[in-house]
Amino acid sequence: MIRGLIWVLGEIVMKRKHEKCLPQERVWAPTKEGYSATIRKLYYCVKCGLINITEGKKAKSIGYFQNCLAQLSKILEKGGKPKITQSQIRLIMKELEKNNISDDFVYSYEDQKEIFINAVQKYIYVRKDLIKKVL
Repeated sequence: MIRGLIWVLGEIVMKRKHEKCLPQERVWAPTKEGYSATIRKLYYCVKCGLINITEGKKAKSIGYFQNCLAQLSKILEKGGKPKITQSQIRLIMKELEKNNISDDFVYSYEDQKEIFINAVQKYIYVRKDLIKKVL
């Protein structure tokens, strides 16, 4: 993958700060499955055209998840489990960056949690409830 680019719905989009449209310019679009409304007015980015479909809690920065990894490492050490190595942390952080987890225009906090849990379990054998404990 070229640095500075991310995949969004099968297309390459530049990593950038999104700029929301004005409230009166919002577009009608389908929302996520499982919500009561099937269509509603949503904001879009005036720079790249990406529609903001996030609902729920606001997304966290990548630094938040780095701190969660540090807390998880401390919990595992206290429990007598092996320490999380620097290479594992680096692989997990690379996985999160690859998914552009800090893009609050694409992901809600709930989406970020799922991505984080999957990334951690990919490189560290740890129970899901322990990961949720640090989030």
